[in-house]
Amino acid sequence: MFQKGENVTYLVAVLLMTSQAFAAPEEFVDLGAFDASIKVDIRGERNGRCIVHKKMAPSLSRVAQVLKLQNFGLKVIKCYKASTAGAQATEHEIRHSRGVSVDITAVDKTGQPMFGPSLDKAMELAKTAMTKEKFQSLSWFPEHYDMDEWKSFPQQNFSPPRKTRVAMSARAIWI
Repeated sequence: MFQKGENVTYLVAVLLMTSQAFAAPEEFVDLGAFDASIKVDIRGERNGRCIVHKKMAPSLSRVAQVLKLQNFGLKVIKCYKASTAGAQATEHEIRHSRGVSVDITAVDKTGQPMFGPSLDKAMELAKTAMTKEKFQSLSWFPEHYDMDEWKSFPQQNFSPPRKTRVAMSARAIWI
């Protein structure tokens, strides 16, 4: 085995989750899989996926194409979120629990954040494209968009599986 005082290095790999399969009601799709040109950055969500109603995905794809023609990109920062807050849920959370609401921003053609006049121009272009696709924005939260008739879609409470991740660690120990 090992001798006293010997330095032993070992590698530990832990598979945190094995399933990449998407398990949700059939009327929902993974937006990143539907259109890879749409950047997805869902921070704070345990699954890291952008899940939307399948009626919403083609419209978002068309908005992304409009932005792409002007050397911009579409980035979704919030989409479906399970309805778990109950009576304490805010209007914003309730809208997202239906799968027909998104919070967006614009990025440059490489997917990097923009600031100042460039961002303003891109967001105005996105607003026009979203309106043409029959999305409505909230006056108090202009980055939030709902599909027309969003109230007709029922609240959902499913949790998609996490993406597969592998955590690795190398460690030296003295025995």
